[in-house]
Amino acid sequence: MYSTSYNEGTGEYSNTLSQKGNDELTWEKSHAINTGFDFELFKGRFSGTIEYFVRKTTDLLFYKDFPLSSGFGTSVQLPINVGSVMNHGIEIDLEGVLVRTQDYKLTLNANLAHYKNKILSLDEQYKEEGIKYSNAILREGGSVYQTYMYKYAGLDENGSALYYKDVEHAVTNEDGTPKLDANGDPMTYIARETTTDATSATRYECGTTLPKIYGGFGLTFEFKGFDLSAGFSYQLGGKIYDGEYQNLMWTQTNTGNAIHKDLLKAWTAGDANTNIPRWDTSGWGNLAQSACDFFLTKNNYLSLNNAQFGYTLPKDVVKKLRLSNLRIYVAGENLFVLSCRKGLDPRVTAGLGSMTSGAGVISSGYYSAMRTITGGVTVNF
Repeated sequence: MYSTSYNEGTGEYSNTLSQKGNDELTWEKSHAINTGFDFELFKGRFSGTIEYFVRKTTDLLFYKDFPLSSGFGTSVQLPINVGSVMNHGIEIDLEGVLVRTQDYKLTLNANLAHYKNKILSLDEQYKEEGIKYSNAILREGGSVYQTYMYKYAGLDENGSALYYKDVEHAVTNEDGTPKLDANGDPMTYIARETTTDATSATRYECGTTLPKIYGGFGLTFEFKGFDLSAGFSYQLGGKIYDGEYQNLMWTQTNTGNAIHKDLLKAWTAGDANTNIPRWDTSGWGNLAQSACDFFLTKNNYLSLNNAQFGYTLPKDVVKKLRLSNLRIYVAGENLFVLSCRKGLDPRVTAGLGSMTSGAGVISSGYYSAMRTITGGVTVNF
């Protein structure tokens, strides 16, 4: 594959090789197993479905860089089939009629899903260290939702942010000479230390963006012509990267940009009881917009997705109006969402996006779903 560019100075086009062909390239292969059962109890008043699934995908498509010795350079890639990944989990769907009489009826429903993701194999080139991105890592035995970023270590005595880093030290004898192993090589050990320079810090695995449980629940209630229904969704476990919060907390920005009120809690000489760096252009060191687990937060949420309240006029009243049915209602969508930080809406990423695709990251440009409230009258002749 070639990319074409145009030079305005010479008025000529040029083609540059960007991707080399591969005659052995095939489609990815997916193998799935689903098993489950439906049940019904108490004369149909309680029912549900429980399902277990396993899906394995092999021959994953991967764009491999050429080594410099090939003459192609790092800008040219080779599409290959390599690696495999497996998802397995359980889904449960329940519904029950709690109360049912001549005048009223109350029904509840709930569902939940839980699954795990595991990378089974990667290309030989990445088996030892994995594939590292700016905020994620793919490695055998890990997950495609695994975060990988700087770890925050608090503040130093001057209110500057500290970050962890791994430092290699030599093992020495009592006389200070290097200690050698059985092969005669110097022995070393790794110690975790801190630094104010984020770019010299070490990146670590900091948890997964994959929630442990997600799903929804709802209710319907009917009473002498009145009806009420509501549907909720929720998510528990896992993490989300709040990049928008980072933008608001990063003080080394252009004048006039918005800031977060948490900066009022920043370190000062008179109040050092905080974990927020001092408020100046160097408080965060040179973190800039690099990923740090300080901005990695829980992606738990509870939201009221929809609700509706209505009243259906009695049949004898409707007949006098020469109608077959008349119902008045008011309905709302996206009425509220509760999360660990005001203004944070984990739903914009669906909670399931991998960090490599950016879907595990909240950044500027994302908006919560619009809240709408409507009312109406349904008339049947």
